[in-house]
This record gives sequence, structure tokens and C-alpha cells, in this order.
Amino acid sequence: MTLRRMTVASIAAAVVVFGAIIGYAAYSGWSQTTEYLGGFQRYANEGCVIAPDAPRPDGEARLLDLNLAERHEGWLLLGPALCTIAPPDITATLKATDPDVAPFISAVDSDPEYPGCFLDIAGMQENVQKTRGWSAEQAFQEYLRMFGAGVFSGEWRFFSDDPLATPVSVQYTGGGCADVPYAAKLAESHSDMIAAFDGFIRMNATALSCEEGGAMDYVPWAQSYETLGQGPVTNAWLKFEVYMALLTSDWIEGVSLTQKGIPRPPLCMRAATDNG
Repeated sequence: MTLRRMTVASIAAAVVVFGAIIGYAAYSGWSQTTEYLGGFQRYANEGCVIAPDAPRPDGEARLLDLNLAERHEGWLLLGPALCTIAPPDITATLKATDPDVAPFISAVDSDPEYPGCFLDIAGMQENVQKTRGWSAEQAFQEYLRMFGAGVFSGEWRFFSDDPLATPVSVQYTGGGCADVPYAAKLAESHSDMIAAFDGFIRMNATALSCEEGGAMDYVPWAQSYETLGQGPVTNAWLKFEVYMALLTSDWIEGVSLTQKGIPRPPLCMRAATDNG
């Protein structure tokens, strides 16, 4: 990431946070304010939201008055001054190196035109049903968890720098599989995704509905991506990659072989209720 990108992102974040501290300090003492506002980062992996049935934070009304948080049909979405959205915690059972998974990952040089280690998704799922006694549904869910956890760690990717060229499949990048001509682009696109994750989720959410399949509604995200300070888009399939990675998190409920799932904030926005 270039110094220019870091500077743009850092300055924007600093201005927002400083404004939040000054605004809230008008109500409370300085030390009390910084301690209170800093505590909201514990919601980062939950998407910086507080569920409708969860205990409400003290001072919620002040946060709403100062536009530091928003309500979305019971969900309290914490603004970027309070909480930086981070990828959810996803625990995977399957690993790329497992003996019933590894044979379904292609050799890095199996396709000279597009080198890389790509997963035979259907073949792997059928195989683990036999080796582990899983149902088709469980095999599907465990594949999603493996991929989702791997996207955020950088181990698995869905990558192409060409929006007109669909990636061969999900791609394993561990070990010798990282030795591809476009390795630098893979690394840059991953670091950019993590660095801009908060802004990326918030940017897209305003145009996404909290209805079944709503997480994949069309959003012209690429045109706005550079405003996040990460420069031009490296992975043309970033939105789809992030969406797939989130499918087994609780940010999208009810995903199955037959159901697309229903997203919830921060991935989408419901009509805001009275912020008073």
C-alpha cells in the first residue's frame, strides 16, 4: 500500500474520531469520554452492530444525537468513530491439507495459461460426504467455512484482475501454490481488502436490502472503491469474494443449499427508525 493511500485513509479516520471525542466530551469528562468511546471496538467482529435483543449501551441516546450511531429496525449500528468493522470470526473444520481435501486442489502448473491451485468444489464436497459421513448440506456448509475463514486469512481467494474473466474456481494460495506470476496482485488485493473492510462494508450497505438474497444486489462498488483510500481495484471480483466469505457468518442468516440467506446490518441497511 502506498504512502498516499495510507495518508488519505489515516487523515479521514483521525478527523472522524477526533470529532466524536470532542462532541461526546461536551457531555462528559475527557478521560471518561475516551474510555467509554474506546470500548465499542469489542463489537468489531460482529460488524459494529448491537442486536435488537442485546443489552443497550449506556448513553445510547447521546450517541444517536451526535450521529455516532444509527438505528436500523432495532439494530444499533455504531459509526466509524466508535468502531471499525472487522471480518467476522469463522471457525473452519476442513483444511486444504486434509487428505480428503488436498487431492481436489489442482497443481499450481496444471493450466499453463492461468497457473494456480484451484479447488474442484463439487468433487471435494462429494468426497467428504463419504469420508466423514456428512450430509450434502453439512459438506456444503463446511466448504463455505473453509473458504470464508481462508479469504480473511489470505489462504483462499476468488481472484481475477479482469471483470470479464470469471476466476477458474476458489484458489488456494498456501505453500507452493503461492508461486504464481500474479502473486504480488494477490497479496496487494488481500491487504487492501482488510485495510478497507470497514469502509467497503459501509459503502455497499446503503444500497443493499435486508431481504433474502439482498447481499448480492447490484451496487456499482468499483466506481467508489478508490474513495476508501486504497487506490484502483486490484481484484475485480472483490465484492463477490467478500460476499462468499460472509455466507457462514451470522451476518447472513439461513444460508443453505437451497436458500440464499437474509443479510442483516452492517451488510445491508433497513429503513432507519427515529434516532431520537
